Amino acid sequence: ETNEPGWLDQTIDINVNNVFDRFAPQVFIESEPDSIVKQAAVRFQFSANDTANTQIGDFPEQLYIRYDLYNFTTSQFVKTADSLHINEIIIYPLIDGVYELRLWIYDRSGNGNEISDVAYIKRFNVYASQKILPDRKWLLSSIPRDRSYTITNTTSDSDFVVFRWNPREEEYNQITNNTLEKGLGYWIYSARNANINLNNIPFETNNDSVMIPIATGWNQIGVPMPFNVAMNKVRFTRENASITTAISLNQAVSDSLIAPAIYWYKVLANQAGYEWGIFDTTFVEPWRGYWIYSNINGNFIYAKEPSFRNSTITPTGMISNQADTWELNLSIDCKNMIDSKNIIGTTIGANLEILEPPVLDQYVSLYFKSGKNKLTGLYKSHLKDYADVKRIDVYIETSEINKSHLIKWQLPENNVYFYLVDNYSEKIIDLRENSDYAISPSQKTSSMTLYATYDADFKPSIIPIAFKLKQNYPNPFNPITTIEFGVPESGKDNITTLKIYNILGQEIITLIKRKINSGYHKITWNGLNNKNQKVSSGLYFYSLSNGKTELFKKMIFIK
Repeated sequence: ETNEPGWLDQTIDINVNNVFDRFAPQVFIESEPDSIVKQAAVRFQFSANDTANTQIGDFPEQLYIRYDLYNFTTSQFVKTADSLHINEIIIYPLIDGVYELRLWIYDRSGNGNEISDVAYIKRFNVYASQKILPDRKWLLSSIPRDRSYTITNTTSDSDFVVFRWNPREEEYNQITNNTLEKGLGYWIYSARNANINLNNIPFETNNDSVMIPIATGWNQIGVPMPFNVAMNKVRFTRENASITTAISLNQAVSDSLIAPAIYWYKVLANQAGYEWGIFDTTFVEPWRGYWIYSNINGNFIYAKEPSFRNSTITPTGMISNQADTWELNLSIDCKNMIDSKNIIGTTIGANLEILEPPVLDQYVSLYFKSGKNKLTGLYKSHLKDYADVKRIDVYIETSEINKSHLIKWQLPENNVYFYLVDNYSEKIIDLRENSDYAISPSQKTSSMTLYATYDADFKPSIIPIAFKLKQNYPNPFNPITTIEFGVPESGKDNITTLKIYNILGQEIITLIKRKINSGYHKITWNGLNNKNQKVSSGLYFYSLSNGKTELFKKMIFIK
């Protein structure tokens, strides 16, 4: 506005040019399936920009998305859709075959909607309902359907051997009819290469979920669907409880209803062995079998929908980015067998134990112990100061006696010193100065001891696996000699005695008669008897005993 006289007599010329949006929106693909998809579901994620080539255009929420999915194997369109403002396409379930997805994104003016304007084309092969069983190899497997299946499509049913763990009897039972129930896991051994094809068995989508029974103890389970499932989406109920009372698996762990991990048997080209993960970060896959441990009878409830892995890296253990905590991973392999994930770590909270599942046939296993439980993961309270030392017993169990086994480790990036003590060779291995250690176990189960400390000057103790009595020194001697002996961990709670005898078998003196801590000890003898009198020159015997074991050696006293 203005008060200047004559303003109303002024004229203003405005030139207007016609501006039209003639450009199709640009498409940015953020995630797409691989060329071979091993689950019966696909996901595409994308975004669009209608102002990339011009200053005018529609907002993303005003753009339309049109797509079609074509199955070349059946020569049919599986799905076509035309929607406003979506940035994700998920299609399931899909039968095996070769597919092509074509995508158009267009604006309100219709730019990008012509057949020739297709913005994105992706061809891929779904291979989710068939499984090739390799010859003469054990697989921990399951059937990705919500119904039972009997293996009969081979030359002979005897080509297969099927075993399943019985949690009540705590042993394996053979499944003689080769029938695999929905949601359960099985050990399957095939005498020859065989193919199981489920494409003629449709996956039912009528119900929203599938319920699988869980027994007290170890359970072999599977995925009763042909696509991946994130374990943090699976729910748990007590036996005979309503589905409305279902809780998350993490809550079931917090309530001490189930153990905090899930396990699978990973078969590679040259090696096979157990892996495990926690529920928050693990995706279970169709066809694979799994182990879980439950403290009560209950049920797992799977929603009938696929899960998709994000591009983020899955953590390798239970703890990350916490002050004063660390993880050390130990692995062991022998020939074509491997046990690759056995974690010792520290935690700020309560101790955490990851159980070791049962084994089958040929195997190698490295584990820790808590009471009678075998553990593949053990998290203890963090190191308090430089004087604090963590001592952990490490056990190696194998079916391959007197064969070379290689132990490897992955050290945390911190200032903790780790030492591994071979209790049989009594060798100390500094894990910072070595990357592996080879052993050849002479029996099914052997043990080692792991030490962790901040103290750079710490020297590990050697703990013998049995009572040991070494030769005295010097020998012959006068006036004093040293006797060294070893007490195993199993003998520390018994009375240990060390005695000297003359050549007639008469007791001269008792040097020790009490409980002795495990490890090696030294004691000196000055040639005096029980009456504090000097013994005469000659041959003497000294013995180490704990009531069950008695060891003898000779020595000579001279004047």
